[in-house]
Amino acid sequence: MAQDGERRATRGLTFEEIERFVRVVATMGVNRLRITGGEPLTRPDVFDITAYSTKLGFRTVLATCGHFLNDETVGKLIDTGVQRISVSLDGATSESHDSAIQMLPSIGVVFCCQ
Repeated sequence: MAQDGERRATRGLTFEEIERFVRVVATMGVNRLRITGGEPLTRPDVFDITAYSTKLGFRTVLATCGHFLNDETVGKLIDTGVQRISVSLDGATSESHDSAIQMLPSIGVVFCCQ
């Protein structure tokens, strides 16, 4: 059993496991689902997941690092019912962002608040 849990931790949940989880929490009165990761947009089935959760009546939101966002991806997220997209900014510059997350390079956009 521990090996099963270790395998799941490294591969993530299958679509069927996510589908089952979403069905169960829907019966508990939960009405919002935030899809996050790692980076959810690296999953080939992310649009299936968002469509399924929306079909069950969830207010579906997605948290991303922003690296994979483009017009096509955002359009698909909207088409599958995603109501909010949150983008993580983990540093004030590209260098501090990349150092903080030590994964994907930043997209080269810096937001400044006055």
